[in-house]
Amino acid sequence: LVRLYSEFWYYCRSDYRVKQVIRNGPRMFHQLVEKSIDLFITCQARHSLFHCLYLWQEGLEKGRCNSVKLHASLYYLHILKWLSVIPREQFFFIRSEDLFHTPHKILKELFSFLDLPPITDPVILDNLLKFTENSNQNVHSEYHEQRFLMLNETRRMAESFFRPFNQELANLLEDQRFLWNDV
Repeated sequence: LVRLYSEFWYYCRSDYRVKQVIRNGPRMFHQLVEKSIDLFITCQARHSLFHCLYLWQEGLEKGRCNSVKLHASLYYLHILKWLSVIPREQFFFIRSEDLFHTPHKILKELFSFLDLPPITDPVILDNLLKFTENSNQNVHSEYHEQRFLMLNETRRMAESFFRPFNQELANLLEDQRFLWNDV
């Protein structure tokens, strides 16, 4: 959900309607999420879940700031497809939040998963950890002001939509962290 909102601001700040977006951003985001959820649910009533995953956007207006990529956050469905062709034991699943908050721990687990020896050279380790600094994130300070915060009603609506998919993901991966209750 955080990624979805960040992506909205990233694309919309370069939209030709930037003043309107800045003035009404949280409300615009709410409307786009609401429309996307409605279209997805309508699609599900007529088609398979996977059809809707890839084709539900047909009713959305095209453009950088006219839709949200709700489908991209349905990780369960994407991973389920991958697991239908590649064995589970060949995957190492992490949440970006965990990578950015505990990079040493995650890298240690990753190296163990890959049967690689631990990195002992501090220069190499430092270089590896640099990618976790997330320097490209959408961190424009003006977007963190109160007027740019996501509406509580939007958060509740989106969390309600994602909850069953996240529950399925947590069950599939046997890892409750993928419920995202801690973020």
